[in-house]
Amino acid sequence: TEKYARVERAENKTLALEIKGFGRVNPARSIQVAPEVAGIVVKGSIPIKQGLNFRKGQLLFKIDDREASLSLKARKSSFLNLMAGALADVKIDYPESYDKWLAFFNNLDVEKTFPELPKMESSQEKTFLASRNILGEYYTIKKDEIRLSKYSVYAPFNGYYAQVMQQEGAFAGMGTPIATLSQDSDLEVIIPIENNNARIVQEGMRVHLLHKSDGKQWDGTIKRIEQQINANTQSINVYAVPLKKSEELLAGMYLETTIFAGMKDNCMKIPRKAMVNEQEILVVRD
Repeated sequence: TEKYARVERAENKTLALEIKGFGRVNPARSIQVAPEVAGIVVKGSIPIKQGLNFRKGQLLFKIDDREASLSLKARKSSFLNLMAGALADVKIDYPESYDKWLAFFNNLDVEKTFPELPKMESSQEKTFLASRNILGEYYTIKKDEIRLSKYSVYAPFNGYYAQVMQQEGAFAGMGTPIATLSQDSDLEVIIPIENNNARIVQEGMRVHLLHKSDGKQWDGTIKRIEQQINANTQSINVYAVPLKKSEELLAGMYLETTIFAGMKDNCMKIPRKAMVNEQEILVVRD
């Protein structure tokens, strides 16, 4: 029986190096939020529901701060009483500083953040205020103001709830994860490629992205390349970013990818199945 073989005439050319693969679209930024204080989770501007969008600066949720708020107000009231008692002595002992401390006292409001302390002109003035415990109480109040601000958690970027671990009304301990936030404006495509191909891939190379089910296409560039091999797949992850933002490009999509890794002179392209043991090819002579 005669056997037939398909052959192709060898003609060397300058060809583009294309590395094909598949990639998954991921948010470029994704963080897990947890409160720095303990208490009951209180609803913010929007419900804590998976998939809901939020805007940067929007109140995501609060930890019930009524007790901490009242405690801070009580401490501020005590400080007002302390300052009122010290003003009479300041007027007598440090008359040149009386006006600035009186203005500071008048600006104190238990409902608002305390203003900065006036500048102390002499060591005697500083010693007097320290002996009255004014400095210690003031800085304790400023510390409590910072702590009270931690009861409210605001969105650090525009995005959506990718995962929700706690709902309104639940008790959350210090450091208990409440939700995972993902940024919706910046996306990247994670492309695993063979280790051998990774050696010729460089940052800035052009990438073509194709969503095969609907034929939509995007262009992108290589943003970064991992410096370690995945132990399970023996591949290296390459991260590409689309050149233009598109509402049709969504996190979780799988895309066909083509990395254009430059040009190669004096070569020809053959089907991979024509390789024998991935090392040799059959050549027809004469």
